Amino acid sequence: MGYEVDQTEIETQQVLLIRAETAPAGIGPTYREALAELDGYLEAKEIEPAGPPFARFPVYTPDRVVMEVGVPVGSRVGGQGRIEAGDLPGGAVATTVHVGSYKNLGAAHAALTEWLGSKGKTGGAPWEIYVVGPPEIADSSLWRTQIVYPILDR
Repeated sequence: MGYEVDQTEIETQQVLLIRAETAPAGIGPTYREALAELDGYLEAKEIEPAGPPFARFPVYTPDRVVMEVGVPVGSRVGGQGRIEAGDLPGGAVATTVHVGSYKNLGAAHAALTEWLGSKGKTGGAPWEIYVVGPPEIADSSLWRTQIVYPILDR
């Protein structure tokens, strides 16, 4: 699948997040557990998310993944326990949309990395925004994931 990469400017987004460490094979279960905890917190505090959930990946190696599972919020909200207030960075980003199963997200990340390299740029810690996915739609061929890389100058 070919990916269209766009460069745009985005605003800093306030979020609530949970940081977790896992192996690459544990990303799915770690994400689901953290998102369930965040959803429970938002419901208890009567806070509406300001957008779809995301996962940001400050560290991603073949053996170790540090991820931040989060939801955007409309204003600064305090955390509790392992839930923290944070931000997704604003500024110049490269972004693309992947349609289909999460198993194939690597191709979209590769397209973004290649695009950045072709422009003489590097990308910061990427994040995936799960625009449409489970539980809204069971058919994984219809899932939509926006992938965002902050653009860093070399």
